[in-house]
Amino acid sequence: MSGKERPHAGLTRRNFLKTTSVLAGAAAVGCATPSLTALAEEGGQALEEERVCITGCQHSCNMCLAEVVVRNGHAVQTRTWKESPLAERPCAKGRSQIQVHYNEGRLKYPMKRVGERGAGKWERISWDEAIATIADNLKRIMDEYGPESVGMISSGGACSGLANGTTPGSLLNTRLLNSLGWTSIAQCTDDAFCYGMQQVLGGGFFRWAGCQSSPKDTKTFVRWSNNVGPAYPNNWKGVMEAKEMGKKLIVVDSMYTLVASKADVWIHPRPGSDPALMLSLVQVIVEEGLANESFLVKSTTGPVLVRVDNKRYLRMSDVTGAPRSPLNDRAEHMGGGYNVIPEVNPVDDRSDDPPVVWDAVTGAPVALGSVEAPALTGEFEVNGIKCKTAYDFLVESVQQYRPEAAAELCDVDPETIRAFARDCADVPVMHNTGYGSQAYNNGVQVGRAMATLLAVTGDLGIPGGGCPGTARSELNLAVYDTGHVWQRAIPRVALYDVMKTGKYGDRDLRLKALYIDGCGCMVGGATDLNRTKKELIDPMEFIFAVDIAFTDVVKYCDIVLPAAGAYEKEDVGMFAGMMIKYFEKAVDPPFECKPDGEVYRLLGEALGVGEYFEKSNEELIEQALDCDWMKSAGVSLPALKAKRIMFLPSLFKPSLAAQGIYETPTGKVEFYVDYPVPRIDYGQDYDFEGEHLVRFYPPSEAWPGTPEMEKYPLILFSTRVHQRFHVQLFNCQWLLETDPEPSVRINPKDAQERGIPDGAYVEVFNDRGHAVAIAQYNEGIKPGCLSYPKGWSEAQHKAGHWSELSTSEFDPIGLNNSYFDTCVDVRLWNGEV
Repeated sequence: MSGKERPHAGLTRRNFLKTTSVLAGAAAVGCATPSLTALAEEGGQALEEERVCITGCQHSCNMCLAEVVVRNGHAVQTRTWKESPLAERPCAKGRSQIQVHYNEGRLKYPMKRVGERGAGKWERISWDEAIATIADNLKRIMDEYGPESVGMISSGGACSGLANGTTPGSLLNTRLLNSLGWTSIAQCTDDAFCYGMQQVLGGGFFRWAGCQSSPKDTKTFVRWSNNVGPAYPNNWKGVMEAKEMGKKLIVVDSMYTLVASKADVWIHPRPGSDPALMLSLVQVIVEEGLANESFLVKSTTGPVLVRVDNKRYLRMSDVTGAPRSPLNDRAEHMGGGYNVIPEVNPVDDRSDDPPVVWDAVTGAPVALGSVEAPALTGEFEVNGIKCKTAYDFLVESVQQYRPEAAAELCDVDPETIRAFARDCADVPVMHNTGYGSQAYNNGVQVGRAMATLLAVTGDLGIPGGGCPGTARSELNLAVYDTGHVWQRAIPRVALYDVMKTGKYGDRDLRLKALYIDGCGCMVGGATDLNRTKKELIDPMEFIFAVDIAFTDVVKYCDIVLPAAGAYEKEDVGMFAGMMIKYFEKAVDPPFECKPDGEVYRLLGEALGVGEYFEKSNEELIEQALDCDWMKSAGVSLPALKAKRIMFLPSLFKPSLAAQGIYETPTGKVEFYVDYPVPRIDYGQDYDFEGEHLVRFYPPSEAWPGTPEMEKYPLILFSTRVHQRFHVQLFNCQWLLETDPEPSVRINPKDAQERGIPDGAYVEVFNDRGHAVAIAQYNEGIKPGCLSYPKGWSEAQHKAGHWSELSTSEFDPIGLNNSYFDTCVDVRLWNGEV
């Protein structure tokens, strides 16, 4: 034999099989990354036994767990976990998480901006330099302007773990925020509906009187702007099960969606008119004698006497002449529990000055709760004060929404409204709501109208009824204690005034630095993107973020740190207050990526608060779970690691609503609010008297007759899709095969009037900006509307960005981004950027 090297030396049958299997895995994920190539070249290494991990994507839609197959330290397959007690089936987004790990577009190293903000010019630096640069800048800014000059905005559910999560209330980011005294910035995304429900039913964030039950208990399912297929793929099974049982399905959506195609009745109202439609349903139910009066008497403030002069509750102090309790007018104890700390909505003890009802037996005013059957209707006079019941005020207010009048607002046939109302009165009815109808400046009224409809029909706390929200759950709040004051978050929508005036309410606030904590809605998912850049981003002295890819957020940072993906970290997450899940770490983070929890620890140490991060992730999680609520279900970290999924008491204990308990100041369903306040009250002007009862007012822009719509006659709204979770997975190769670039759906009638052929590039525009996309004819789009699949980055548009077009105007009660309250026009694109 010669001494020449053989090109295939050492290539045994075993090594050959190993190498080809690895390369096949590389092809399966759509890229041959350096790590996979290196694995294939390890010809002499013994083959590791296959390891199967149970983990998931941690998106807040369902947080589905799956099996991740790992060979030689590399994830090679994602598949269904056959032993899942929930029978979860990861959707396209969940199954594509493996491409997050291997994606060539990942952020791999800490990066420092070297050009102008937004220019996309970067320099790789070390972790030590990155943390030192961040700490030096933040210390300088905090020393000069105070700790509150650093703002922190956290994500909307893309990374929902307790330890490594980036959502408000995750353990480590909350400790960092509070220990340093930074300003927490509320996202103001999809909050209007939730706050409207909360005003009536009480409870904390996303928690209201839903009742967990199977489809068999429900007579009719109503889905309001709830495109369940793309938005919540795992819930599609429930739609099909209900249909197989013969249940009625009513879909209310301006667009013909996947779930609308399965509906027995599809109602497509004018965008932004849902509160008027709901109030018309209430009017019909009352007029036709279908209201559940026993429920209204027992469980709501319907019998409470309301003063005619000032529209406030009559109190026992008005009857007895005793001093009025100051608790009746303390706005800081009212309103939302939307805080970075997971506290419940405060409930005041007003037992010394309760509201008054009329005892029909004795013919006298008495305290609420002191008699079983107070008068539900009637006009009364107490000590010279004229009063009517809250229910009478409601009945009077909805008369303007008779179906014939509502039809003019909603563009829905009056008889369709009447039939719909009768279905809603035949409880139990399950109302599932999406976020489309509340994405207008009247969005908070959508939540209030829904809760009022449930109150009038008695569709609360009964099996198969209500409007599902997040169930009650608790953590040991001592885990958050850093010895510092917990501050309520300030709303993102108010930042324009804060940056302009240096004031937030009556206190000084000069925001100079911004930590974007995995939150796409600060830039790419923002409203009025050009204004955001000019008034919020450009004035900041320092901006940094932790992210997994070169997102729109990264583009405007000074320092960016590379985050670990879902498969690359261990964590625990709670879903909807009904279950808790354990996510196993499957593989190590590639390159120099780190879990978010480790980043919080590095920042805490560099900024002098390292003592609050001495406990390990496991110790903090164990402390968080150490409470009676979790113990009653046997939940502990060891038990969770063994079972992977554990069900919380919400699933096997009666809901508060089922017990007749509502976390409101009166303990009743408060469709009439005595002291209405904004979701976050910072002294802004609002219509106090107008907010006692739910009402309809048109969207501020997207409504016939507004100056904006006279100029731009089309209403623009987005839709959720199978390919992206908000802005997550925007660069996933597999998913781009099915949706390769931005598009806009247009009714052929509107397109042809503008000379736009199907498949042409068009420019959607208004005074705020523009976006270029491919026009797609779609008969399911209501004439006068445009719809675009959401989640695209700025770099993926040929010109502009969808976020340039939306308004930054907001309702002072709901303080919510009004994404859909947007008027535009569309024309053929001329190729100019």
